[in-house]
Parts: sequence; structure tokens; C-alpha cells
Amino acid sequence: MDVFEAIEKRTSIRSFREEQIKDSELELILHAAERCPRIGSLDIIVLQDREKIAKISDAAKEAMIAAGGWVRGRAQTPGYNPLYKAPTVIMLYGRPGQPFLETTTGIATGMMIMAATALGLGSVTVSSIRHGFSSPKGKELYDMLGLSRGEEVLLSLSVGYTDDPTLHEMKGSSRNNVAIVRD
Repeated sequence: MDVFEAIEKRTSIRSFREEQIKDSELELILHAAERCPRIGSLDIIVLQDREKIAKISDAAKEAMIAAGGWVRGRAQTPGYNPLYKAPTVIMLYGRPGQPFLETTTGIATGMMIMAATALGLGSVTVSSIRHGFSSPKGKELYDMLGLSRGEEVLLSLSVGYTDDPTLHEMKGSSRNNVAIVRD
């Protein structure tokens, strides 16, 4: 599949089979992140431990409910699981204050999404895990992953084989804020 086919096929998948992705697929996804244009470091943790994934997801959901507002409503949706029970969760983190940290994280995540799509895998970016890491349970989560509190988990990518590609599907918005300026 070429890049334009992957762009067209890409969708946010929120329903995964329990089956773990192949090591070769994970390596290709991580290679895509390594090849991204970046400024500064790119720090990644790959979780394929269901108990640890569940612990992070539960902490995020609990913190979202406590936060109130629209995130509370989202977290209180019946059956909601912030990491969507994906068998693989790729977390990107770094030290706050690094120049362009969020930019590099976003580019790397986009490249990993395209790689996952080209491999026939489903994926979805998840920013709500930040709630769990900034909650009272945050220290326990950082310790579990071997991270210091000086580091910040910025974003995660849930990846796996989809059991129903149309369940919770979101394609992205149509072009609506583009200005082309020419001579």
C-alpha cells in the first residue's frame, strides 16, 4: 500500500481483538517513528502487558471522572475504556521544556499511524492517559514504567487488529480551514 492509500484508509479504530500484534509489525511501526523528522529526543515506551495497560486506563478514567466537564461525560459512557483494550499501547514521553517536544511527538505519532494502517492494523491516538499520570495515582504509574516525575507522558497510540472497523469509527474532519496564498 502506498502512502496515499494509507492516508485514505486511515481511521481512528476504537475496538480491538485480544490477539497481540506481531513483533515484525511492531518493529516496522517503531521504525516509522525513528524515521520522523524531529528536533530533540523522541522517547517511547511500548506496553504489551495487559495488566499494566489496564492499570493506566483505569487511572485515566478515574481521573477523567474527577476532572468534570466534558471529559467526565466521556469517561462515564458505558463501557468506556481510555485505551480501548488495545493489546499494544505505544506511549510517547519527554521532559517538559524541551523545544519542539510536542511537534516531534505529533509527527512521530502520525508516521506510526500510517505504518500501522499500511500493515492493516487499527490505531487511535489517546491523549486522555495524561489525566491518569497527573492524578494522585500518577506516581505509581510513573514508577511502574520506570519514569521519573520530571518526565511527562504526552500521548499514546493504541494499536491492534480490529474486530469491527466500523465500531466507533472516526475518519477525521473535512477540509475547512485551509487558505492558499499565491502570487
